[in-house]
Amino acid sequence: MRRSTELEQPEVMIALGNQTNQFGKICPSTWLTSWFARRCIKDQTQPLWWRKIKNKKKVSYEYLSKAVHLIMKGAVAQTRNFATSI
Repeated sequence: MRRSTELEQPEVMIALGNQTNQFGKICPSTWLTSWFARRCIKDQTQPLWWRKIKNKKKVSYEYLSKAVHLIMKGAVAQTRNFATSI
């Protein structure tokens, strides 16, 4: 029987391991190296997380802040200001 004071821990899995594609496994450093090599000169002035997409929107500070808060909530981390000021 569970005590009512125990908190339910959500199941969160963050996979940072090898990425797979049609040719097999690619390690993250190989993936990043190829990503940097594909960047054109015009993109080199942009932040690394900026990508060209169909609607050509850049990721905003508010969007990134919400994403960090969701990850922290899923990981049951304490939400303090210093943790979201990356």
